[in-house]
Amino acid sequence: MHFLSLIAIISLTAFSNAKASVQFDILDSLLHAQCPSSILSSSYFICPSNLELSPNKHYPSKSSQLLSINSNESNTTLSASSTPSPWQYPPVCSNITSTSPKTPQFCVYTSTTFASGRGISLLTTPKIASKIASLPAFTSLLPFQPLYNSSNPAPFEIRQIPGRGMGVIATRPIKRDTILFAYPTIGIYHNSAFPRSHNSSSSPQNHTSLFSLSATQLPPSTSNLLYSLAAHEPHRQLHNGEGIIGRLNTNTFGEDFLGQEHSIVVPETARLNHDCRPNANYYFDARTLMHYTVAGMEIAVGEEVTITCTYSHFPHRYFTFFERFTGKGF
Repeated sequence: MHFLSLIAIISLTAFSNAKASVQFDILDSLLHAQCPSSILSSSYFICPSNLELSPNKHYPSKSSQLLSINSNESNTTLSASSTPSPWQYPPVCSNITSTSPKTPQFCVYTSTTFASGRGISLLTTPKIASKIASLPAFTSLLPFQPLYNSSNPAPFEIRQIPGRGMGVIATRPIKRDTILFAYPTIGIYHNSAFPRSHNSSSSPQNHTSLFSLSATQLPPSTSNLLYSLAAHEPHRQLHNGEGIIGRLNTNTFGEDFLGQEHSIVVPETARLNHDCRPNANYYFDARTLMHYTVAGMEIAVGEEVTITCTYSHFPHRYFTFFERFTGKGF
């Protein structure tokens, strides 16, 4: 067995035996169904030297099977859904100029009512958008309730850290297994829609305007969250399509939908900096589109909360601990 895999499995086993300081029962109002393929990230000890699309992006998850399709289904068209469309704007799509049947068409889909008015935009294919629209995230209509508020303040604050930009600092002792973040994603972007060069205007298929539209159609408070994120590329700092691409290159997590790589953005969680020895783990539920961050160890006052700089690729059998940990089946 690979050495790193062994370390991670031992770590996860220890994690499963720990008694949660914050019970996962409080997620019942946020979580309709556990995704059988979503996984909790592990604490890798080695950071990758290069990441796809941008050195700041997370690896896409290779083990997501929730939205997988077989070869026969991939060649068919999804049947019309009996449920109403969740999108508040007509889809805006790219113009396909290539004659190749393999050239995908990407469209922008936006819901301004998703997650109690938080909103979400998708830049993906019509087939994948249709599948996402059928998930419990849209069909269950459960209200989104922030984990922390004025009567239950968060045990951390977001502030400037010298040499690291914005970061998350513990303001009181944080016990292991404490849930730190629980937010729905505000954007899902197909990785093939991103430009393949720094000069996106030279790309065969320019989707820059679609990236811009995905932000402007969001509720103002949510689009402001997206624009408040930092972009590391000097030519991608403005409030336009290039600026959105720059922010996504810096602040997204990788996930698969229908076996195709996407990038999701959760602005609050994006404030967490990376570390090769992180003290927090993250988990994405692909059914509810919720992203969770949990303390992986005791975190002292004044200590920065960090997450891994890569993503776990372990098979589902290594994560049966989550069932034991929550007391709920997948």
